[in-house]
Amino acid sequence: RLKDLLRQRGKEFILLPVPELTPQLLEVFSEVDVWIQVACPRLSIDWADEYSKKPLLTPYEAFVALGVAEWDDSPTGYPMDFYSKGGGAWSNYYSSQEISTENCKGNNVG
Repeated sequence: RLKDLLRQRGKEFILLPVPELTPQLLEVFSEVDVWIQVACPRLSIDWADEYSKKPLLTPYEAFVALGVAEWDDSPTGYPMDFYSKGGGAWSNYYSSQEISTENCKGNNVG
């Protein structure tokens, strides 16, 4: 879904499958403006500043940046549903429904 969304928005991207994500590895790719990592959302949430000088987004944050999900800054608004079967379109087990703004709104864990 994320690749399709990036294509729809005309964004250039590369897939970088690696056994371990390290700050040194990310520094090699200086031409990259933004990283979206799908390995573990906690890497972006807890350690993004240590990993890269460039933004290191979760899939949810990427969906917000691409305009198909709304940012929710309420105390319980940040979705931690990446591995939930009932999670938003950015989550790992989301059903194969059509991606639309309606599918992304309101899928927060609270």
